[in-house]
Amino acid sequence: MDSRQSRPLAFSIDFEPFCEAMQESIDIPENFPRFDVESELSHNAEACLELLFRHGVSATFFMLGWIAEKFPRIVRLISEAGHEVASHSFYHRRLTGLSQQEAEEGMRRSKETIEDLLGEPVYGFRAPDFSLPCEGWMCDYLAELGYLYDSSSVATAIRDDYGKGWTRAEVHRLPNGLLEFPIPTKTLPGGVSLPVGGGGYFRLFPFVLTRRWLAACPDRATYLHPYEIGGDYPQDIDMSFLRRLRHTRGNGRLDTKLAGLFDSFDAMPVLEYLRRFHGLDRNA
Repeated sequence: MDSRQSRPLAFSIDFEPFCEAMQESIDIPENFPRFDVESELSHNAEACLELLFRHGVSATFFMLGWIAEKFPRIVRLISEAGHEVASHSFYHRRLTGLSQQEAEEGMRRSKETIEDLLGEPVYGFRAPDFSLPCEGWMCDYLAELGYLYDSSSVATAIRDDYGKGWTRAEVHRLPNGLLEFPIPTKTLPGGVSLPVGGGGYFRLFPFVLTRRWLAACPDRATYLHPYEIGGDYPQDIDMSFLRRLRHTRGNGRLDTKLAGLFDSFDAMPVLEYLRRFHGLDRNA
């Protein structure tokens, strides 16, 4: 039996353009387009799909609703390749910085837009920058909208833009019925919890550590962004050395690490992982 089968991994892509993803982290000049980015998104989507096809992997694409509205061809291409399309809100804006009305609109409108485009239900949600608090109305509103799972929680205090109050590292059911799939963390000596296995953490950490830490997690998940795989993003944005290191080092050069990831773990979409290992209704 393939040893990977005993090590399942939920693999996902937060599908967003570079400038929009960075707009609340660094100064993006007005002349850099946030929404006229079809070339960037198309190139990176094709790179993601080619990579996944080559390794025989299906994934979850957490999709911004405006991309589904403006560039439906890209979203259909992803869905037709057999990947799950879930919601990443409508615009890439941290929920904790929005009014309740704005946040609710993003959660609802993204789901409806993707469902109308693809003709099938959207079951999963991930907040931009993992900005979903543990307590309050947001999680309950997701359940009211018909989402079955969320993957926005990170049990760490090292980033102030992540949603607050999350403490559990394993998949668990919230009181409102939603299944919550946390981003994995590693607790270091001294009690500091460090996110592992996704985004910059995947790009910057030695793969031997990522693999070891993921293998020890009760539930395993890895996420990336399309520009990290495809490498197409604006090169001339002014950033400090540390910001450039954090946001761009390794972009487009992850083939070796991803080959190691897919050789080490049995990667699958988030929805499939929850169906197989956490009792999510298989009719969903």
